[in-house]
Amino acid sequence: MASNYIIPLTGDLTVPLELLGGKGYNLQRLVHANFHVPSGFAITTRAYRETVQVILDSGRPWDGAEQFSALVQDTPIPPLIAGEILDAARNLRMLTGGALVARSSATSEDSQHSSMAGQAASFVNLVSDHELLSAVRGCWASLFTREGMTYRSALQPGDDFPEMAVVVQQLIPAWRAGVLFTINPVSGSRDECVISASWGLGETVVSGRESDTFTIDTKSLEIIDRELAVKGRQLVPDSKGGTREEVVQKARADRPVLDDQFCKRLVKLAQRVERVFGSPQDLEWAEWDGRVYLLQARPVTATHRKPRRTVWSNANVGEALPGVGTPYTWSIIHSFSRQGFIHAFRGLGCTVPDDCAIIGNIRGRVYLNLSEFMSVLSQIPFVTPQLMLQVAGGGGGDLLQGTFRKMPRSGFIMRSPFTVARMLLSRAVSPARIALWSQRFKRFQDAFPFDSISQLSRDELGDLLRQIDSVFEDTGTLMLEVSSHFLMDYMGTSLLLKELLGSEARQLERKLLSGLTGVQSAEPGLDLLRMAQRVATSEELVASVLNIAPDKLLPMLKEGTDAQQSLASAIEAFLRSHGHRAAREAELAEPRWSEDPTFPLSVLQKYLQDPRAPDPETMLAERARMRDAVTSEVLGDVPRRFRPLLRRMLNTTRQSARVREQMRDAVVHTMAFYRHFALETGRRLRNQRLLRDANEVFFLTKEELRDFVNGEDSLAVPVRTAMRRMKHEALLSLPDLPSSFVMEGERPLLSRVDIAQGMRLPGLAGSPGLATGAAVIVKHPSDGQKVKPGDILVAPFTDVGWTPLFLVAGAVVTELGGPLSHSCVVAREYGVPAVVNVAEATTILKDGDTVTVDGDNGVVLVER
Repeated sequence: MASNYIIPLTGDLTVPLELLGGKGYNLQRLVHANFHVPSGFAITTRAYRETVQVILDSGRPWDGAEQFSALVQDTPIPPLIAGEILDAARNLRMLTGGALVARSSATSEDSQHSSMAGQAASFVNLVSDHELLSAVRGCWASLFTREGMTYRSALQPGDDFPEMAVVVQQLIPAWRAGVLFTINPVSGSRDECVISASWGLGETVVSGRESDTFTIDTKSLEIIDRELAVKGRQLVPDSKGGTREEVVQKARADRPVLDDQFCKRLVKLAQRVERVFGSPQDLEWAEWDGRVYLLQARPVTATHRKPRRTVWSNANVGEALPGVGTPYTWSIIHSFSRQGFIHAFRGLGCTVPDDCAIIGNIRGRVYLNLSEFMSVLSQIPFVTPQLMLQVAGGGGGDLLQGTFRKMPRSGFIMRSPFTVARMLLSRAVSPARIALWSQRFKRFQDAFPFDSISQLSRDELGDLLRQIDSVFEDTGTLMLEVSSHFLMDYMGTSLLLKELLGSEARQLERKLLSGLTGVQSAEPGLDLLRMAQRVATSEELVASVLNIAPDKLLPMLKEGTDAQQSLASAIEAFLRSHGHRAAREAELAEPRWSEDPTFPLSVLQKYLQDPRAPDPETMLAERARMRDAVTSEVLGDVPRRFRPLLRRMLNTTRQSARVREQMRDAVVHTMAFYRHFALETGRRLRNQRLLRDANEVFFLTKEELRDFVNGEDSLAVPVRTAMRRMKHEALLSLPDLPSSFVMEGERPLLSRVDIAQGMRLPGLAGSPGLATGAAVIVKHPSDGQKVKPGDILVAPFTDVGWTPLFLVAGAVVTELGGPLSHSCVVAREYGVPAVVNVAEATTILKDGDTVTVDGDNGVVLVER
């Protein structure tokens, strides 16, 4: 009778890796290729999954991976599964007459991409049923160790969490054992293989204890080098179970474990294995009774071949989605972002290779592949690495050297007349498209069932998701189109200014593009400032606002006097306009202001306490006057024949900036609709006991939520969300990478530079001006109450959801961001000096440091 949970290693080769795990899958292939493999069977991932489901259904509390690991270790295996395991073990013991071993076999283990070597548990010399079942639970539990979680989270970017099978085999009481690489793992040479060996069980070698190492020429089979150790102790099976160390006689301890003939025998065996798998292999072997047994085969995943170097940066995108993103957010933004960039590149007339990896998930953080960006943009004659990095905020131009491929420019040049014509047509119809989109967007917003979404049927909820998808696609496509227009306008204006003004161009550029009216991303702060002015005219309202905690302010005002209720109505109007904003607003697990208005109301209190708070209309008029004065001065300094062109380009770029901010706000608004859909779906999953809390829904993808509302099987939801939640926690525990860095293969090259030498912190000029004040480190907007008027706000990032604080601060310093980032646009509109992309600013600077922010030169000076 076929088992639901047990697969013999002699079984059908069509059984997928997803059931057997990497170790079991490879061992089965070795068995069918007629290699000597210890007899045994695999306990499939189905047994693991159902046992974990039992733990989740039990409602036993756990917090974090380590507590869950302890639960897995301590929870009895369900009787049906345990019965099948013990039946298979009894049959194996009857066949072999000996003790057993249990080894972890994760689905991500022993693959071409990561070996997980040493990250999962093995148990040797199991002599009783109790020991075997405990070992199986131990293998499952090892999936959740801190080390394993960190390893997988750092190296495996996908959302899928591995599952664990367990391989149970006859114990080979090895006389000698070891490891063999069919490629030299240090030099990467395919002409050499390396063997490490010791007396007794192979755990001595894999655990890094004393062993002999032999390097062999794979063609002549001659030993090139031998490094011999004194092998004073060996591991042997203990008669009571487990293993014990015993002393090796001195004559044997000093003797090489392997002679020349045995080395040749091992190499020939390994070469046969390599032919079966078609790639270099890492083998574990053991000799017993004159026969060599293969205990494991896995691809060699790490050698010292020099991999390709790639520059990654989140200097600009990191302000919208800093830190670790949830699976739900990733599922929405990843494919759209990639297609959006490809669409933008092709709109510029560039060819985009099919394998172009533009956006990456590195340790759960969103990064852009600047090497690929530069490869594509190298088709445009005037685009240099320095210019691209100036726009992207990705560091010095030499960072890209040697990391991108130069693509031919002939195609771009031939297409350029058609590209220009298409762009001109796109610009011509863009206002009409935005007007039509605006009407459709308003109709959708007005019809959205904010208050009645819980009453929708499953079919209606699924139809709502399709409508959100459609609106998001239209909005996002239009946003990318106008962003492309802005980027071309900005680059053209920047190049023209540099040609006309030389070294002064960079500083003047920011002043020329400041003082814009109608910038959507600046409106939340301005509207709060206008509200504060109205409140300030009434002592009663001032007292009410300042004496009530921000999180309780709105409900208290609603129950108050007529004047207080009027203010409550004004706050609700503000939230109708800007309530889709949030800190980390591209992360859909973050509550919107409409759900929790604590942050904007705390800023309102700050404005009321600030005696230097400006009149918003006067401030805007002054900014516009300063911009016009600089424009007149610059136009007076350039040759007369260039003045009409420069004036037209400046006006076009300013308008493009306004439209870009309008559409960016609309995309954030559309993503808020996705959050409403997710929360309702999470509520339904919780009601069906598939989630413990509705907010766990963000550990599912949009496609998985669509499957649920379409009535498809959702039994895997509890396990999937629990695993992803633990992986998310592991990713959060990993330190943030720099905003821009070089990746060599899968390894970040992180050389810590003393950027604070002389306490002069370099960054990128974000908004012009000079300000001195006390530094205040703010890592989340909820800590904004620390900022007093005139303080220097120092933050890891600041997206639009933070920007109302700018009108309190004297200046802004951030670790992320570029000169074109939305926070810089807002800082320039407010007239607040800003320096962005200051590496490790929140670590180097301390609360209370006297800091001078030079927004013209992109430098932060610290007095201590």
